[in-house]
Amino acid sequence: MKKIVILSLALILSACTTVTQIQGEQRMGNRLTVKLPSAWNKFSQPASVPYEVWTQEGIMLDQLRIWAAVKPEQALIVKQMANQQKAAKVPVFSPGLRPDQWVALLETAYASDGSVVNIDKVEPSTFAGAKAVRFEFSMTRKNDDLAFRGIGWATEQDKQFFAAVFTAPRLHFYGQLLPKVEAIIQTAQFTP
Repeated sequence: MKKIVILSLALILSACTTVTQIQGEQRMGNRLTVKLPSAWNKFSQPASVPYEVWTQEGIMLDQLRIWAAVKPEQALIVKQMANQQKAAKVPVFSPGLRPDQWVALLETAYASDGSVVNIDKVEPSTFAGAKAVRFEFSMTRKNDDLAFRGIGWATEQDKQFFAAVFTAPRLHFYGQLLPKVEAIIQTAQFTP
């Protein structure tokens, strides 16, 4: 019975989702701009969700999530809970965190649904011209045990959090789409 209720809820929520094809310059959070050299599909999100979701092959196969201008004490994800359930702990941004703590926030966000996430590599980088951290991870998705690879960039600018994280199945899609994602990240710029 519980599975039927969850499936019904997923169907209802998916009916409320709008997919828009986007290309060219995209501005997010009134603070971050990127240029898309090719078309991507953007999934609509409720205003309470602090990131955008873009995909090439479908939301269950690949996702580029971009957090732009997350404010202090704002959660990085929104967890929908049933009426009687206690709200799950979600990662919350605080200004002044170290780069390894940015990675830990995003790791927690991706593991919040029960998926297993392992950080494989962390290194200094730049994102939108600012000092940042670049990290790679592997993930086994809880729903279907599919093996994913992920890559992300994160930074803080003017006490706001910015990040871009790409995930896709390890076999085929990750390697195929990674050059497109890296090309987008290279165009990122902060806007006044």
